[in-house]
Amino acid sequence: MLLTILLIDDDYITNVINERLIKDHFPQADLKVFKDAKTAIQFLREDSDYYLEEVCVFLDLNMPHINGWEFLRLIEKRNLPLKRKIHILTSSISMKDRVMADESAWVVSYIEKPLTPEKLFEAVSKSSD
Repeated sequence: MLLTILLIDDDYITNVINERLIKDHFPQADLKVFKDAKTAIQFLREDSDYYLEEVCVFLDLNMPHINGWEFLRLIEKRNLPLKRKIHILTSSISMKDRVMADESAWVVSYIEKPLTPEKLFEAVSKSSD
């Protein structure tokens, strides 16, 4: 089964670094990079083929327009099949954010930036459980 990795982050440099890391360690993965949550939601609504594959989503919390929490509310409202596939990947050290992530049925883990090979392998492993 083809692994699909969605990277949703508004920071260009972070995306470049994470994209390189993912391609180095999962060269066969179908990597999709989104600079905003709105574009990611549109992609998920329009491309239902991705629902049938193994999916791992890395989601930043602090983004303009639609932040990570709003993204989670939108996918839940639209019943997009990403439950237990989303990894918060953030620079936030807020305990409130951690608690909200732990309480979310959609979130698998809370990862503090930067993404490392170890964190990447663990996230992908958890997404495929």
